[in-house]
Amino acid sequence: MQIDMTSTEAETLVADAYQGDSKPMSKNSNLRNTQSLDWWMSNGKNETITQGRKQAAIQSYLHFAARSRDDIPQGAFPAAFLFSDGERRRPDKGLIKVLLQADMIAGRQHNGELIFELTERGRAQFLGQAA
Repeated sequence: MQIDMTSTEAETLVADAYQGDSKPMSKNSNLRNTQSLDWWMSNGKNETITQGRKQAAIQSYLHFAARSRDDIPQGAFPAAFLFSDGERRRPDKGLIKVLLQADMIAGRQHNGELIFELTERGRAQFLGQAA
């Protein structure tokens, strides 16, 4: 999904939100995979992700969604980011898998693209909204 910001701006936003080593955003080299919910749930190691990393990731992803050229529901973000400088990124796969397994987010199609939407549990956790 097209995002009205450069990848450098996005990387700075993520770095400011999370000072840890493993940033919650990756280069997106295989576009087809990111549009498959099965891919997000497949492979990879089981991860334990700190609350700080989860919070930083969700806040960053929602910020990107707010700058999307497409209308995305509030509390949702795309599975793939295409920044204005042509660079492609995606959310961290391990983090998304953990959030899906914990019922914090759910994946669905929106205008032909996969998006992740905060569930009631996710909204309570990350936005402070009562479940």
